[in-house]
Amino acid sequence: MIFDLPRKWNLAVIQSTPLPGLILAALFFVALLAVIWSGGVALSAEDAAVNDFPVQPVDDWLRSVQAGDAGSAYAGLSTHLQSSFESPASFAAYLNELGLSPQGWMVQSPQAREDRVVVSAKIAQQDGQLRNLGLIYVREGGAWKIDLITFEQ
Repeated sequence: MIFDLPRKWNLAVIQSTPLPGLILAALFFVALLAVIWSGGVALSAEDAAVNDFPVQPVDDWLRSVQAGDAGSAYAGLSTHLQSSFESPASFAAYLNELGLSPQGWMVQSPQAREDRVVVSAKIAQQDGQLRNLGLIYVREGGAWKIDLITFEQ
């Protein structure tokens, strides 16, 4: 029996019992759970999506909107969102209707939502107003594409 009290505990007895191995295995699993719980290891797809998401596509897209380059802005959309517009010209008309004419912007840190990345940006308009813009990105063909645009005044 493992817990034989009258037995003298010497090295030979300790090596013959499974107790030290069980204690070591339990400590290993507790340490592993502590690392996972503390967020030291990104195990979810959401964490991986945010870590993989570069802010560069947001800046490039806003620069193309600022320059009036509807073709480049349209190319940054997902096929799902492109199907809502017939052409880059209709997308440009939509942006004009919204009054989206950024002079400057500040992109906030991206947040993961399942298989999507949500990016918020504060936009300084040509008329001096500040507006909030939300861009929801999805991975399409190895590239990040805008799947939804939200716009607040």
